[in-house]
Amino acid sequence: MTKPHDTREDPFVVCRMPLGAYQYANFVYCPDEEAFGPNFTPPVYTVEFEAAVREPFKIEKCLMLIDAKAANNLAVALRAVASGTPRRMNALERLMEDQQYGEYRR
Repeated sequence: MTKPHDTREDPFVVCRMPLGAYQYANFVYCPDEEAFGPNFTPPVYTVEFEAAVREPFKIEKCLMLIDAKAANNLAVALRAVASGTPRRMNALERLMEDQQYGEYRR
């Protein structure tokens, strides 16, 4: 029986999630909590999105820092987009009303 993985033991654990053809999101836990200042609440991850672009075939990447609250907000948005149901879209609209720089357009 294996024990649950503890990121404190392995602070550089990586989760590579496929998103589609030649598209991935890589999540890396960042253990240096003091380096992120007051804008991030631990745990903090770097998320690197990568996707293949055709003509010519090359990999484009985007890197962002994300904490648990931001990850939850992103999850709300992705669930709304994935489902397309009015109930999920209403949840996204309510979330965006609470965000300082957020915007929701129909």
